[in-house]
Amino acid sequence: MSNAQEYIELNFPKNVVVDKNLEGHLDLSEYPNLICVDIGINSRLTSLKLAHSNPITWMSLFEVQDLQSQKQQIINDQQTPINQLQQLSNITFPNSPYNFTKLEQEIIRLKVQELAPQVRNESTKLAQLITETKSKAGHFSLVVDLLLENQKQIVQSNETSQRDKFSAKMEAYQTILINNLAEEELQKLLNKQTEVLKLEEHIESLQQNLTRQ
Repeated sequence: MSNAQEYIELNFPKNVVVDKNLEGHLDLSEYPNLICVDIGINSRLTSLKLAHSNPITWMSLFEVQDLQSQKQQIINDQQTPINQLQQLSNITFPNSPYNFTKLEQEIIRLKVQELAPQVRNESTKLAQLITETKSKAGHFSLVVDLLLENQKQIVQSNETSQRDKFSAKMEAYQTILINNLAEEELQKLLNKQTEVLKLEEHIESLQQNLTRQ
């Protein structure tokens, strides 16, 4: 693709009609005899400069106008969520000016309040599942604790090597327990613990955000 200014200076006389795929800034102010400017399909042009004395009788800026329209649409799209935040702020703090940080804190605080009973409820269900599973495991109840502890390490670990190590141990523990417990029962227990751990992690992250602000 050619540079717009270089192309015009090399290829066009004083009377210019642009009909090539160009990009960048286009300065036609040194062409005083221009009477017709046709931008054509040059949608990559970013700006156009003409001399005040140009006796322009016809000009086509369709593609440039289209770009301006797209730019305005982007601006409008960006403005919409801002307006929505301001409306939300007016509802939450009707007698206060818009403050994004304050609004963010309030939303986080409400989310923590929403999650807290859910964490307690799911933790209670997990405790019941653990009790039932350990009862069925009989003499291998300690293995259930080891299985859950290893799974917790997998969920909370960010290192692949550590996760692989704990996964290998989990397979061994599941092999031991499979004689007393169905595979579906073990998976249900592990899924519930993963759910609780993720909820706890989420609520802890929210609380840390509140503390930092």
